[in-house]
Amino acid sequence: MAVFAPKTIFFFFLHALLLLLSTRFSQSKAALSAQYYDQTCPQAEKIILQAVYNASMHDPKGCDASLLLDSTAGNQAEKDGPPNISVRSFYVIDDAKAKLEAACPHTVSCADIVGIAARDVVIMSGGPFWNVLMGRKDGRVSRANETINLPAPTFNMSQLIQSFAKRGLGVKDLVALSGGHTLGFSHCSSFESRLRNFSSVHDVDPTMNKEFAQKLRTKCSKPNRDITAGELLDSTSSTFDNNYYKQLVAGKGVFGSDQALFSDYRTRWIVESFAKDQSVFFKEFAVSMVNLGNVGLIEDGGEVRLNCRVLDLSVPIVNILRPCSAVPRSSVYTKDTRTVKYHAADSGISMSCPQVTGAAAMHREGCSPTVVSYSNYIRSSDHRTTKPGKAWTSTIPLLLKL
Repeated sequence: MAVFAPKTIFFFFLHALLLLLSTRFSQSKAALSAQYYDQTCPQAEKIILQAVYNASMHDPKGCDASLLLDSTAGNQAEKDGPPNISVRSFYVIDDAKAKLEAACPHTVSCADIVGIAARDVVIMSGGPFWNVLMGRKDGRVSRANETINLPAPTFNMSQLIQSFAKRGLGVKDLVALSGGHTLGFSHCSSFESRLRNFSSVHDVDPTMNKEFAQKLRTKCSKPNRDITAGELLDSTSSTFDNNYYKQLVAGKGVFGSDQALFSDYRTRWIVESFAKDQSVFFKEFAVSMVNLGNVGLIEDGGEVRLNCRVLDLSVPIVNILRPCSAVPRSSVYTKDTRTVKYHAADSGISMSCPQVTGAAAMHREGCSPTVVSYSNYIRSSDHRTTKPGKAWTSTIPLLLKL
């Protein structure tokens, strides 16, 4: 029987949500609502929950959606940036998005999928419920260097507080959201600086429990030939609980930024409160997740992506193109013609094409960034308009900011 092990899946969703802090859109908080899809896609949350459940059953290992975009030849995407190398549960979003496009074409954003899925994983792991405020659009830019905006595992408390304050989040949000590490795992590279040559005075970080430090030194030996070596951030890693905070009190925080929550007087009292009473932690975590969902709504931009890994085409085109799921595989991609073929349909957008992952795949395969489209309703570059019932071919540049 399959066992639900959500640690890698939720860690992915939490990182994706934190990346929302780096992207801003011209949406007011009033535009976000827990009932946003009640009329346009009432089954959205049910579809996403099923995708998360399916992933948990098949993977025992395991809020702009810029983290979801694939890298291209000219741009390393956020998910391939250093803080996110271990974040690999993208297929969960792919599955949910495909089913949502079949049920409610071009309606539910990838950013909202991430937010809802994060909530569902927490609940399935024994954690609290909260109403996800939906209606956020997807970012149009994903760059690996933007992941430096994420709090680093080496941050001290002043750096952590400043990082969160820039996004309008307080000290209690910082401590509560760090509790997401209850389902986390880290590779040695993120904490090995605490284990050797820590300072001119201490070889090992003195805030670490000595036995725990020795355990980690054994796991993360030098040289370390095991690229999978690492440590769970919570000993009860399949359950969403307050054990993470109990470990901090015992000096067993894996990251320096984790242990700083207990070492610093400004946050110690919150850690002690959460460690003592799990219900207090659950309440504050739910509040902070809602606060996080309201961050970053400033600049112009945003879209509802067809494929969470790829930026959409231009607005006049994207609303009427149906990807190659409606076209025989043999005609989807041809290296000789160096094009990707899309099939237009009056009914709008359908599931993304599994054979070609859009612009990123085109760059990898040496294709030019163009699309061959078939439509009854697209105006050509020389202003000819086709009549209903006739097909017309046009080469349209992908509007990518590489």
